[in-house]
Amino acid sequence: MTRWHLTAALAGGATLAALLAPTLNGLVSTGGGDTNNGGGGLIQPLVEPPLPPPLTQQAGKIQLTAGLDQGAVLAGQPTERLLVVTLKAPDADGGNDRPVNVSLVIDRSGSMQQRGKMEYAKRAARELIESLDASDTFSMVLFSDDAELLAPARPMLDAAWLLRQVDAIEERGSTNLYAGMTMGIEQVRRSVSSETVNRVVLLTDGRANLGVVDPDSLGNIAASAASAGVTLSAMGLGVDYNEDLLASLADHGGGSYRYVSDPTTLTTAFRDELQQMSAVVASGVAVDVDLGDAELVSVLGGYATSGDTDRTRIWLGDLYGGETRKIVLKVRVKPGAAGGDLDVAKVTLSDRDGSYAPAQVLASVTDRPEEVERSLNKGLASLGYMAVASDLADQAATAYAAGKKDESLSLLRASTGIAAQNAARFDDDSLRKQAATLEEQRVQYDAAAPESEEGQHAVKQNKATGRAWSR
Repeated sequence: MTRWHLTAALAGGATLAALLAPTLNGLVSTGGGDTNNGGGGLIQPLVEPPLPPPLTQQAGKIQLTAGLDQGAVLAGQPTERLLVVTLKAPDADGGNDRPVNVSLVIDRSGSMQQRGKMEYAKRAARELIESLDASDTFSMVLFSDDAELLAPARPMLDAAWLLRQVDAIEERGSTNLYAGMTMGIEQVRRSVSSETVNRVVLLTDGRANLGVVDPDSLGNIAASAASAGVTLSAMGLGVDYNEDLLASLADHGGGSYRYVSDPTTLTTAFRDELQQMSAVVASGVAVDVDLGDAELVSVLGGYATSGDTDRTRIWLGDLYGGETRKIVLKVRVKPGAAGGDLDVAKVTLSDRDGSYAPAQVLASVTDRPEEVERSLNKGLASLGYMAVASDLADQAATAYAAGKKDESLSLLRASTGIAAQNAARFDDDSLRKQAATLEEQRVQYDAAAPESEEGQHAVKQNKATGRAWSR
């Protein structure tokens, strides 16, 4: 396979890692002074250092960190906290690329005629095919009223034949996404191996309207495939598809979701997808959060989850070289007695290679408000409040798409306020940028009607942006 190097696509990992570095500047030294104030010297006040940051531990190939935005709570009362989990993948070794086993599943319904979408899809498919080599396995599925197997799964030994098949594709019919997705999954499963990256890449410009259309049922199919080692990525083209469905398929399928607003950029989207496939360093990644002296309020970021309020599994799927991911949970820490510790959670990472030792998250209990303030971890808090602001922005997008413009604008103002206030509180540039972007979103929603093309584009773009902030 002709590989592309990861560059800006994973640059966000460096920013996230920098936020986790503890800031210990400004501590007041208390050693060596004249405590009797002789010679007119001033007595140095005792300033206690911040509590130590959460430890980072190795979980297989992944560096795992788990901690609270504030590690102390006041005695005798329940306290809501943000539990922040970060996962840092090692850099990909470009000299040891794994072969790919990929099925390209393309919507050929009549709407793909508009704006030359099918021609751009065919161009992108050609480039992807030309990037594969004999060690890779490729299949291609088309779907409209039903699914058609254009090219069964086989090693890449005859690219010229595949290119001729692509050239002959024509648009017709409706959108039986279920038929196309399940056929693509079956093709990949026939050659699935732990030595390859096994993925279905689904492209559609419309809403599922034939076959199975229930989002939960389709999500379960993607999750079942992922449990068998087949990840699924989904691309939405234009403004007429259901972005929540495609995002859910990608979340349950352990792959990526992309919004492609302009069909002329499809080649870049396919290239980015192949680039990610070539950089997978861990597959089947999941995080289990077992709560002890705390209750789950919510998991932010729209992740696919399972379990109950005591034990929650968050599904991540594939991690890529150099990537840093985060999971933010709102938890309610139970009341405790001053001077003790509360066992808030145990956080366990697992992947295809097994399960690893859990990270323990504790909260110290105090009757001193200043100690609670001192327990602030600015890095984790910044990540946490970025996810909180993003969650409100996602609610705003949903309200706007439903025609509830006033409610949407109110939610966006609240979201912007959270980002701006905490940017000032933590002196954090990422939160400042988020606040500025949220204000731009508010202007977009205020100017356009929800049913307009501009309004639909804003919803899809802003939801995709929010996913990146939350993760």
